[in-house]
Amino acid sequence: MKNSYIKALSIFLLLASLNVAAQSSKPVTIGGTVKNFSSQVMVEDRSDLEPLLPPDPERMFVPGPDGSFRISFKISGPGYYSLGRNILYLSPGDVLVVNIDDNSPEKAEFKGKGSEANLYLRNTPFPHAGSYIDAGGNAKPTARETVDFIFAESRARQSELEKLQALPRNSNDSKSPALRPTR
Repeated sequence: MKNSYIKALSIFLLLASLNVAAQSSKPVTIGGTVKNFSSQVMVEDRSDLEPLLPPDPERMFVPGPDGSFRISFKISGPGYYSLGRNILYLSPGDVLVVNIDDNSPEKAEFKGKGSEANLYLRNTPFPHAGSYIDAGGNAKPTARETVDFIFAESRARQSELEKLQALPRNSNDSKSPALRPTR
C-alpha cells in the first residue's frame, strides 16, 4: 500500500513538473513598430543577473525600413525587460503588439496578452531624467514644493497601480501586484 502511494505521488509530481515546464516554455511574442531605434534592437533582460549575462541573440531584431518587427523568444518565468527606454513586464505566453518611439516612451502603445502591465510601466520615470522631476522640468520654486510634487506624483502612480486587475500577485503579499520598481 505504501509503495503504491509513493508511486502515485511520484507520478503526480512528475506530471506537475512537466506542466510547469510546458507553461514556462511558452514563448513571448512581440511585434509592431519601433521608431528612433538603432538598426539592431535588443530586448534586454532587466533582472538582477543582467549585468552578468551576455547579450542573447534570440532577443535581438533588425526593424524593417518602416520600423516593423516581430520577435519571439522563450523566458523561464515572469520578469522585467526593456525595449529602448520602455520597461516591459513579460510572462511566458505573452503576445504583444507594440508601437514604440524611443524618444517618447510614455506614448508607447501596447495591445494583446500582457498589455495591462506594460501600459502602466510606460509612465515609469526614466532614471537619467531625474524621475518625477523630469530633468528639472518639474522643479518647483521651493524645495518643499518640489518634494510635495514628488509625493503627489508617487501617490498618483500608486493609485494607478492599485486599479490594475489582471496582474499576477507578489507571492509575499497577496494584495500587491508583482510589479516592483526597477533599478
